[in-house]
Amino acid sequence: MNAPQCFVDEVTRPVQLVTITAHASENSVAVLSYQLSTVEQLRSFVSRDNHPTYLISICQRHSFGRLHITEPMLSFLVDNFNLGPALWDLSSCFYDKSDNFEGSVCMPFTVSRDGANIEVVYSIRYPELKSNPDNWVIRHTGIYQKFITEACQSLIIIFNPLPDSKFNQNAKDWIFKNPKTAKSHRFWIHEHLFHTYLSQWRCYNAYLERTLIPIANDGISSFIEDLTEADYEHLPSLAYLESRLLEIPVLISASDDVLVGLCSLCQDRRYNTGTRARGIARASQSQFEQFRRNCAAYTRVSYCLQRRAEKITQLLTNTLSFREQFNAKAQNETMLRLNRSAIFITTLTLLYLPPSFVATFFGMNFFNVDEDTNQTTVTPMIWIFVLCSIILTVGTFVYYRFLLDRNLFRNMGPRYTAVKKLILVVGHGDLAGIRGVTRVGSLRPCTYVRGGP
Repeated sequence: MNAPQCFVDEVTRPVQLVTITAHASENSVAVLSYQLSTVEQLRSFVSRDNHPTYLISICQRHSFGRLHITEPMLSFLVDNFNLGPALWDLSSCFYDKSDNFEGSVCMPFTVSRDGANIEVVYSIRYPELKSNPDNWVIRHTGIYQKFITEACQSLIIIFNPLPDSKFNQNAKDWIFKNPKTAKSHRFWIHEHLFHTYLSQWRCYNAYLERTLIPIANDGISSFIEDLTEADYEHLPSLAYLESRLLEIPVLISASDDVLVGLCSLCQDRRYNTGTRARGIARASQSQFEQFRRNCAAYTRVSYCLQRRAEKITQLLTNTLSFREQFNAKAQNETMLRLNRSAIFITTLTLLYLPPSFVATFFGMNFFNVDEDTNQTTVTPMIWIFVLCSIILTVGTFVYYRFLLDRNLFRNMGPRYTAVKKLILVVGHGDLAGIRGVTRVGSLRPCTYVRGGP
C-alpha cells in the first residue's frame, strides 16, 4: 500500500546506510557507512554487483512525524531489490499525525517466500523513558528484512521513531565489531531489537507500580471522616493508570506473535542448512523462546497491576460515596433539628398569637390599680377577653388542620374519581373506558378480556 503522506518532500535527517562486503579473501570484510539525502546519492552507493549486506536506517523526527525519506528514494529501493508490497504496508504505519491515533496498532509478522528468497516484515511497540524523569512514552519500530539466497545477499531496513534511537546505535556498533557474523547471521537484527527494548516493559511496569502504591496505601488506610480533596484527585490518576495498564497486554502480545514467527523461521532453517547455520538458528530460537517467556512474565505483572488498580478505584469510589452519604446524613440530622425548632417556635406562635392579638385589641384595660388600697382590681368584663382568646385560638388550629386535610383530600380526589368511574365502566363492560381511566388516573394499566359468545 503506497502511502505518500508517510514521506517527506525533502530529507533533513539523512538516511543511514551501512554496507558489509566480503572481498575475494574470506578473511577480509569491509564495513562502510554513508548518510544519504537524495535518490541520486542512494543510487550511486547501492549496487547489486558486489553482493553486500545492507543495513538501511530510516527515522522519524518524532513519534508523530513522517519518515525522513522521500517516496522516490523508497521506490528506488523497491525496484532495485525487487522488494514486495509488504514494505509499503510497513511504511504506512509511520505517518504524520497530531495525536496518538492507532497507538496500539502494529504491523503483524509477515513472511513472504519467492523461491529461495524470504521477506520478513513486522513492527513492535515498546515503552521508552524520555529525558525527563518518569516521563514514559510508547515508541514504534519496524523491521524489513529480505534474504536473497542466490546472491548471498541480505537487506535490512529499519524504521526508527527517533534520529538517534538506542536500537539503531546498538545495531551499527555491533556491525562494526562483528562484520563477519553480521553477514552470515540472519537473525542478529531481531535479537538486538528485543534485547534493546523488551526489558523496558519491566521498568515501565515498575514505574506504574510506583505510581499506584501511594494511592493504594492512602485508599486502604483512609477513614470516611478523614477524606480530603486529595483523595478525590486520585480518581483521575487511577483512570490514567488503568488506561496504561490495559494497553500493555495488547502490545506485548503483538511482540509475542513476532517471536512465534521468528521461532518458526529458526526451526525451518535448522532442518534446511549446514551445520554452522544450524547451530546459529538453534541458538537464535532458544533466545527467542526466552524472550517469549519474558513477555509472559511482563504480561502477568501488568494483569496483576490492572486488577489492583481496579480494586483500588472501586474501594476509593465506594469510600467517597460513603463520605457523601455521611455528609448527607449529617445535613439531614441538622435539618431535622432545625425543623423541630421551627415546629416548636410555630407552636408557640400559634399558642400566644391569639391572646396577644386580643390583648392588643382591647388595649389591656381589664386590670386597674386601686390607689387607696394599692390592690389590683379586675373588671368584671374580663370574661370577654378569655372567651375571645379561646375562640380565636381554637379557630386558628381548626383552620390550620383544615388546610392540611384539604391538601390530602385534593391528592386523593383523582384516585377516588378514577376508582368510581372504573366501577361504573366495569358494570357496563366498556373496555375502551377502562383504558381511558387507566391513562387518566394513577392506577396501573392492565388488560381485561371479555368472554366471547
